[in-house]
Amino acid sequence: MRKITVLLSLVLMASFVWAQNYSQQDREKMLRENEQRMLIDQKARSTFDASPFTPTASTVTAQKATWDILYSWSTSAPAEQAIACNGTNFYTTFWNGAGVFNKYSMAGVFESTFTIATASGIRDLAYDGQFYYGGASSSTLYQLDLVNQTQVSSIAATGITIRHCTYDPTADGGNGGFWIGNWTDLYLVSRTGAILTTGPAVADVYGSAYDDVTAGGPYLWFFSQSGASELVTLQQFRLSDMTLTGVEHVADNIPGFVSGSIAGGLEAYKDISTGKFVLLGDIQQDPNLIFGYELSVIAPLGAPNLPTAMTVTPGAAGALTASIAWTNPSTTVAGNPLTELTNIKVYRGETLIHTITSPTIGAAETYVDNAVPASGNYTYKVQGENAEGLGLSTTTTAFVGTDYPGAPVNVVLAASGNNGVITWEAPAVGLNGGYFVPTGLTYNVTRYPGAVAVATGISELTYTDNAVPGIGNYYYAVQAINATGPGGSANSNMVLLGAEGILFYESFTTVTIGSIPDGWVTEGAGTTNWVGSNTGNAGGEAPELRMSYSPSFNGDYRLSTPDFSIEDYTALKLSFRHMLDNYTSDEGEELGVYVSYDAGATWVELWNSVIGTTDIPPTLNEFFIDVPPAKANMRISWLFSGNSFNIDNYYIDDVVVEPVVENDLKAISLTGSATPTAGVAGTYSFTIQNAGTVTQDTYTVNLYKEGDVLIQTLPGVSIEFAANHTFEFTWTPEDGDVDNTDFLYANIVFAGDELPGNNQSGQLAVDVQPAGIIIIPIGDHTTLPDYRIPFDFYWKNSLSQTIYYPDEMDNAAGMLLSVALYNNFSSNIGPKAVKIWVGSTEMESLETGWVDPSTLTLVYDGEVTFPNGANTILIPLTTPYFHPGGKLVLYTNRVFEDGYYSSSDKFYVTDAPTHPNKTRHVQSDGTTYDPLAPPAPEAGQLLSS
Repeated sequence: MRKITVLLSLVLMASFVWAQNYSQQDREKMLRENEQRMLIDQKARSTFDASPFTPTASTVTAQKATWDILYSWSTSAPAEQAIACNGTNFYTTFWNGAGVFNKYSMAGVFESTFTIATASGIRDLAYDGQFYYGGASSSTLYQLDLVNQTQVSSIAATGITIRHCTYDPTADGGNGGFWIGNWTDLYLVSRTGAILTTGPAVADVYGSAYDDVTAGGPYLWFFSQSGASELVTLQQFRLSDMTLTGVEHVADNIPGFVSGSIAGGLEAYKDISTGKFVLLGDIQQDPNLIFGYELSVIAPLGAPNLPTAMTVTPGAAGALTASIAWTNPSTTVAGNPLTELTNIKVYRGETLIHTITSPTIGAAETYVDNAVPASGNYTYKVQGENAEGLGLSTTTTAFVGTDYPGAPVNVVLAASGNNGVITWEAPAVGLNGGYFVPTGLTYNVTRYPGAVAVATGISELTYTDNAVPGIGNYYYAVQAINATGPGGSANSNMVLLGAEGILFYESFTTVTIGSIPDGWVTEGAGTTNWVGSNTGNAGGEAPELRMSYSPSFNGDYRLSTPDFSIEDYTALKLSFRHMLDNYTSDEGEELGVYVSYDAGATWVELWNSVIGTTDIPPTLNEFFIDVPPAKANMRISWLFSGNSFNIDNYYIDDVVVEPVVENDLKAISLTGSATPTAGVAGTYSFTIQNAGTVTQDTYTVNLYKEGDVLIQTLPGVSIEFAANHTFEFTWTPEDGDVDNTDFLYANIVFAGDELPGNNQSGQLAVDVQPAGIIIIPIGDHTTLPDYRIPFDFYWKNSLSQTIYYPDEMDNAAGMLLSVALYNNFSSNIGPKAVKIWVGSTEMESLETGWVDPSTLTLVYDGEVTFPNGANTILIPLTTPYFHPGGKLVLYTNRVFEDGYYSSSDKFYVTDAPTHPNKTRHVQSDGTTYDPLAPPAPEAGQLLSS
């Protein structure tokens, strides 16, 4: 039997006909104009003479029935979707923000804002009594200490996209766990991310909350964007039989609710000041609307109040014991003197482990739990009881047993020349606050951005990174590890590295969004088109500068840097990132880059291009500049000429001017097959550049595979200043590489290199196929179309179906193991949930409708990472498919996500005029597609030649 990997440069038609009267591009332009008007409206609102962080609050007197509104208030801004409460403060964060969190009082008054850069885009928050948790539509559950404004750790829930999450203290034998999922799925995972329970399908869930108070529970509550009228439906889900109970409530009665708003985050908490169990929710409108519903009364008014002064002390040196201490209540829930106290009950999780009969009111008590089953986090609860019933309970969580090491402390990064020196101190406590073994500690060090592991398993408390790839703002994460396992990780401060001798550097890190940096100027026909933008479309980190088409103008429009000194230098190098999101109209518009040595009186051209209608993908540009004699200062400018309405947006980032050294060889790129086959020789191309002024020929280049295993060494060739040369390596993978080699890299060995940090290529990901696998490329993957298939990330969800014909696949038959796609994205959108079906068909085209999805096989249901730039994206199928020959159908679903990305996030295609109407495609923001019941066929869904 033959085994097949199909490399798909999707063979599609050249034009896209829409059912609407507008072209796709016209529709996008109208959407952008609407967005611009919304931004203008927001700017107008921000001019009011009032604090932007003072919420509009209304409080409703609570009654006894469920769904009484306890409070409602507005956040400081839209998009603050996630919310949780610790009884002292509310915390929110932004689904589309760079790790920004807001803190509010219990009255809904804004107090402060802070950033945890490593925890961006969280959709829903949960609280376990100590830490907060949230997912950002990926498989990572972030563990956060919002009081101290840090990330503690993270939990990897492999294969699960985490949008909603809530904490269940009873899960995993009392260790606690998390109910998580995306829009339509539900899982219970442990604190390590292991799946404990797989729940049934759910519908349009954005937030979830755990309820162990309401009679008949425990329950989950879902905040769903489904409903007959408003998309703010609260649904009760019973955990004992994993079903919806039918109890629902539409949250459209909250004061301040705007019709058409949709569900956001959800959480539940016990308000011990009122004795009520509160369902806390977040409605997505502008600004977001926070509400609190009373679900139930926690305890009768005459029952005992809270036990106080509760502590849990774990056994010494990792012993599996815990000493619980507290003071018995002396008042009732209503606040009156307590005259009867029948029992005090002590729980580990939800398990009753001890009862004190006839306790003394207001007395100090202790109990030692000598039967802790295993090391882990345990929540202990103490609760009084009398004739009125069970009173309010006090809970405390502690780690009992041997803990993982906590995060290193005082992690500090400093520049030393072009290198980064990281120092830290050993952790003093366990990851969960428990005892840990302090001996045998080792550390892993990772450089960001890029998540590059620069050191593993080191025992020293310092590390010098002498391979910083170039100038930039960097930070490092240091993780502690011991025999128990991997522990906590802490981030350093961010420092500019690789900047020794740099003449000018601007990464726009501190730019004010909506403005340009101090000292920069614009002139010409445009007005406010150039602004700081909280995006990273040029290929760097957000923020960056963006020139928008709006307000539209026609003429020359120049953006210039301030003057900077270049005295005594004769050769310079300018580098910057840029990206153009173009439009379909063209009147000969041009983009150019220029330098001036006389404060802008005259300009020298470095680059100019007539841009037509083609996008410019994220690109790092480098220009070598011969400085004329006797020039003391220089400035740089970017010039747009033409009608701005004929582009969408132009982005720049990471502008660097540096002297050219004499000796500098630089790695440019490593390319080659991402799917080599064991036993089959392949060619890998390594391009280098002489970025120094001296011609070089005394060096070698090497190709390595994972594990720093040398594959081949080639001698250097003579290369002049500013010239490139490409070396061709040959690699024949071995059988052992199938499971053990995931990447290749290349480097330059040059003893005299003055900038050795740029001598190594990035990692080229490879998926080595077993011997006998046939790689079948379909198409030439050279054309970026006006549409986006098979996954359309410009819309919140999409479906795409394509027929591949025998003549396009070399009449292949056999076991289909993987699919490769070729993308060129402006956005670095990371891991996203997708589904793929394949099958066979007798249909000649899709002109009459979809191939019935029920006849196809689901071969992939999970996350795929989509990086920016041009990439080969290999997707190994979780369910291989046997193709008997003939026509093959590929059916894909971008799973609904509450967010969208650039219209320039495209896949390469190949025109196939001999097979018209072979692809059908739909996309939507407002409709969540059911892949098993695609929309009725319309002509506008077809791609035709």
